[in-house]
Parts: sequence; structure tokens; C-alpha cells
Amino acid sequence: MPAEPGLGAGSAFRKRLALAAGIGLIAAYVAVLGAHASHAAGGSDSSGYLNEARSLSRGKVTARIPSIDRLGLDDRFAPAFIPLGFVASPRPREMTFYYPPGLPLHMAAAAAVAGWDEGPFWVAPLSAAAALWLVFLFGRDAGLSPAGAAAGAAILGLHPAFLFEASQPMSDVPATAWSLAVVLLARRSRRDARWAAAAGAAFGAAFLVRPASILLLLPVLVYLGLDRRRLAAFVGGGVAPFLLFVGFNVSAFGRPFQTGYARGGLLDALAWANFPARVRHYSHWLSATLTGLVRV
Repeated sequence: MPAEPGLGAGSAFRKRLALAAGIGLIAAYVAVLGAHASHAAGGSDSSGYLNEARSLSRGKVTARIPSIDRLGLDDRFAPAFIPLGFVASPRPREMTFYYPPGLPLHMAAAAAVAGWDEGPFWVAPLSAAAALWLVFLFGRDAGLSPAGAAAGAAILGLHPAFLFEASQPMSDVPATAWSLAVVLLARRSRRDARWAAAAGAAFGAAFLVRPASILLLLPVLVYLGLDRRRLAAFVGGGVAPFLLFVGFNVSAFGRPFQTGYARGGLLDALAWANFPARVRHYSHWLSATLTGLVRV
């Protein structure tokens, strides 16, 4: 039996209307976030990211430690004059960055577009918008209805911790957005291997923002499987970010896999022995705040 005249056109119109409404809601969400976002450097984290972004925009990864030369002090006094967000460089009387280069590179790129007074402070709100859109796309890809996928995005977007971090010049929300992109693209590579290269590039970006994102390899490998074509494409997509990571570390620390976190003594906090306690902690709060289950 032929379809009723105009039925297909009506369905297409409703889809376009729903898409426009979704884009409008996300735009309004970003506008509200941007209006209430922090536009200043706060503690060691946000100021460290912003200082690193400025230095990277000038092509510098190290700097002389302030006041050492001016006060005529010898090297043993250097640690007392290293600001928060920096660590001692292997080179005498110099300091370098505590934080990985991913978020500062985002901030420097945003500053090149919108200036230093505004650009860096829009990275987190725009990343929040990307994260919500990616949650929706993942939901649709997993078989949820448009309403169900939109509900998932709304749950994330209205989560207090997400809102707090989305209004700060911090790495949490950009790391979330890149992590979602990695998993979604890896999932889509099962239908078309070309998505695997994009997943590799997204993984590289996620790793540059937060090296702990290496744990994303677990879900990624579930989707990529043992298919050589997909694995090769994934690795190829991640080559450029990997080379950037190595080049940054060599310039800053003289070693390809040395990081500011390691030089600052944070590796003990990232030990595998801490993993069970972290899993219990995060499992509790994820179930308490994102599933709707009542915990007593």
C-alpha cells in the first residue's frame, strides 16, 4: 500500500525541528555557563594551566626561576621560589610545567581566536556542550530513542559536579568530552573501520589533556577487537599526539616519558595499589548521583 501523501515530509520536518530544538537548548546551556563561568585564574590548577598556555603560545616550555638571580641566591634556594603549577627543570635555576600540555594547548588556540581575556575561559563551557552532544549521539548509537538519549545528556548536563567544572578553567570537562569521543568513535569503527583513525586521534587528544586517559584503551579495545585494519588505523590516528607528547617532555624534562606529575612526586598517588579503593569510591558516587537509585 502506498504511503499517505506528505507523511515522509512530515517525519523529516519533525526530525529537523527536534534537531533545531536540541541545538538551541545546548546553545542556551553554553550561554548560561559562559555568563556564569570563572574568568580568572584561581588556585594552582587554573593558574598553572593558564600560565602554561601563555608560555606555549610563545613557544617556551621552561623559564628562569623568579628572584633567584635578582637576589643573588645559589641553587639550593631554588625550590622556595618555584610558583604553584610549576616544577623544577633538570636545567639549573629553571622551572617547567607541572601539568600536561593538552588543556593549555586548547586554551592557547581559544586565545588566538577570542583573545586572552575571553578565549581560555570558554574552553570548559564549549567542551561541556560537546560532551552533551556526544552523550546524545552515543545513546542513539546504542539504540536509545531520541528522548532517551536526550535524557541521558540532560542527566550529565545538570549534574552538580559537571556544572561546577564546566564553569572553571580546568581539565575535567574537556577530558570528559574527549573520552566520550574516543569511545563513540571506536564503537562506530565496528561498522566502518575508517572511524578507528578518528578514535586514535581523539584518544591522543584525551591523553594529552589527562594522561590517566590511557585507561580508555580498555573499552576501545573491546570495540576494535583483534581486527588488524582497525587497530592499525587507531594507532595511525594517535601518532601525531604521541609525537607531540614526547616532544614536549623532551623539551621540558629531557626525557620522552617524564612528566610534571612524576617530577612533582604525584606518581605515588597514581599507584595501582590505590585502584580498588578508587573503584569503590567512584562506583558509590556514580550510582548515587547518576542512576536515580536511592542509597541508604
